[in-house]
Amino acid sequence: MRYSLTGLGIAGLTKADGVTVYPNPVADQLYIGNQHDAFNQVTVITSLGQVVKKEPLKKGTNKVDVSHIASGMYYLVLNGNKGARSVKIHIR
Repeated sequence: MRYSLTGLGIAGLTKADGVTVYPNPVADQLYIGNQHDAFNQVTVITSLGQVVKKEPLKKGTNKVDVSHIASGMYYLVLNGNKGARSVKIHIR
């Protein structure tokens, strides 16, 4: 499966979304704070649009293991009742 981030018109995260993503850059464990329970899925996507990981999200702090993903720049796409949002992350 491939995504086209520009073709989908996915907006970036805003403070109002109630989501925190840390640390960035990340080596092993990425934490996603989903305080408003607005998003129920996270997808890690390469700059070419290839999906490398997809996981469900719950309310509160979620831990995503990225230790098996090659170093580089990726997009996190969060999906839920607020639609889709994206943020760039650097995996080292």
